[in-house]
Amino acid sequence: MTEQEKPNDAQILDEYDRERKLHGDREYRVRHIVVGTEGQARELIARLDKGEDFSELAKGSIDPRSAARGGDLGWGSLTTANQAFIDAMRDLRVGDYTSVPVQTPMGWHVIRLDEVRMIRFPEFDEVKAKIAKELLERHLKAYVESLKASAAVVRY
Repeated sequence: MTEQEKPNDAQILDEYDRERKLHGDREYRVRHIVVGTEGQARELIARLDKGEDFSELAKGSIDPRSAARGGDLGWGSLTTANQAFIDAMRDLRVGDYTSVPVQTPMGWHVIRLDEVRMIRFPEFDEVKAKIAKELLERHLKAYVESLKASAAVVRY
């Protein structure tokens, strides 16, 4: 590998900035209830509006891993969820739940935002070597794939 093929500081910084923007400076603790139809989700919202407990209703969710925890998805950034889920969550204040069902490929969700906390994104110097390695690995993988695509394989 030549020096020209190794990622330079500008490329590494661009990747760092992209990741930092993608992850943001907050993490969210969210609960959800997933059901199969919009009607079921609307019924759950009506029950929540009447004061029923979100965690208890979440035990009937079709997402078994969160249902066992009262709908708790734990802490995460907005980068790990479906865009419709993210858009709905973004409008919530702590303690609120969605007033309209949210559809994702998983089903129809009722989402509640439990907590928000600030996170510390690593400083550039702390992750520079790791980013350089990841960029180099991506470059090498793309190079190998291009070789495979242009190779003429002859079988005898």
